[in-house]
Amino acid sequence: MLIVMRCVCVVITGLILAANAVKFLIVTHDGVRLYNMAGGYKNVILLQDMVKDVDYHLARNDVYVMTYRQIIRTPLEGRSTQNYTVIADPEDEYRFTSLAVDWVHEVLYWTSGPILVIHQACLNGSEQRIILRCCYIEKHLNKLLVDPYVGRLFWMTNNEVHSANLQGKEYKKDIFPKISSIRDIAIDVYRQRIYFLAAFSGDDTWFVTSSGYDGGYLKRHVQAPRVMYGLGAQRDEVYWIPHDDDSCVWEGNDVYRHRFTLYSASTEDNSTARPLLMFPEPVWNLRVIQSDLMEGNSSHGMCT
Repeated sequence: MLIVMRCVCVVITGLILAANAVKFLIVTHDGVRLYNMAGGYKNVILLQDMVKDVDYHLARNDVYVMTYRQIIRTPLEGRSTQNYTVIADPEDEYRFTSLAVDWVHEVLYWTSGPILVIHQACLNGSEQRIILRCCYIEKHLNKLLVDPYVGRLFWMTNNEVHSANLQGKEYKKDIFPKISSIRDIAIDVYRQRIYFLAAFSGDDTWFVTSSGYDGGYLKRHVQAPRVMYGLGAQRDEVYWIPHDDDSCVWEGNDVYRHRFTLYSASTEDNSTARPLLMFPEPVWNLRVIQSDLMEGNSSHGMCT
């Protein structure tokens, strides 16, 4: 059942010209919104259930939305709709945690817990199977990510980043064994790099960091708070929504409100965080839409 809520406004606080064409899928308390830095936003879908994760298939104009209880598909662009298609429901012992769309091979991947399981299916939900069983999820599992061009899956659990091929084989545990703690991950398919929030010492100083897919060529980009509501990257920019003391705003009468702001920074050395958008509502996750990479890809693979 869908509930239409009141519209919200966007305050553009520091928009830079280089980011004008960038689009974001933003997970809010009641659904998913598509933000266009050059022209506002639209509601993609509004739900009663809390959204866990979101991904997209640009060539098909589809968004895949995960709640604890199901995975659904709905249109990305065009007129807002209340219609959606249920793609998958969890088995009794599982709870959905994250998903990723392989737009090249037309395959959907998702994870469930509390024992980490990676599932694979066609985009319509058919031919479902388990391709990997991993470990007990001691702490929350962050995004499952896919680079279909190199044929790798990436995910984070228990402060470690893991990887496997698209069949769940060639499993590589803990890509960054020398980093004490990792939170949040994103990948840039253009540069074939993993981005993550990392602490390198015991002083609780955290940096947005990146490396190659194999863990090499490590690079610190910008200092950031230890908790984020979302992380993404595209070409020469990295994007995140932090949670820190500065995000708490006094409204009077002993009432505080958290302020949710999207920041960006260059992936060059010694970069500076820049505010881009301020959201007047809770924001829990984001996906950067890599539009010029996805258009025009032909499908081939197990589901064609």
